[in-house]
Amino acid sequence: MPDYAHEGDGLKIDAVIDNRPGGEAGMLAGDIVIDIGGTPIKDIYAYMKILSQ
Repeated sequence: MPDYAHEGDGLKIDAVIDNRPGGEAGMLAGDIVIDIGGTPIKDIYAYMKILSQ
């Protein structure tokens, strides 16, 4: 679950659900996603765009 109030670079993770892809990958609440497959993630909009591809 993204932290929609985060104002810095990247996408801050607010919560991780067990037995879902994020939890299985080892993500933790408070992590900040800054890159996915070589594509920089500056904000939630960049995150949503890369997920749609």
